[in-house]
Amino acid sequence: SGFTALPGGYLDDAGRFLYLRDRASFWTTTATSSTQAKAPGLLNNSAGLVNAQTFKVNGLSVRCIKD
Repeated sequence: SGFTALPGGYLDDAGRFLYLRDRASFWTTTATSSTQAKAPGLLNNSAGLVNAQTFKVNGLSVRCIKD
C-alpha cells in the first residue's frame, strides 16, 4: 500500500505521552459513544491491525489522504 506508520503512541487526558515507539493509533470518524470513538492501531511487535476504541479527549495520530 505504500503506507508507513511510525509508532508515536498517544496523548492521554492528563497530558502524558504513552506507548511511544510501541503503538500507532489513528482517529476514525466512527463514534462508539458520546465520549469514545474507534481508533485502529498498529503495534510495533505485531503484523496485524488492532481494532480498538479510545476516549475522545485523548490525542491520537491523524492520517491525511489526498483525494
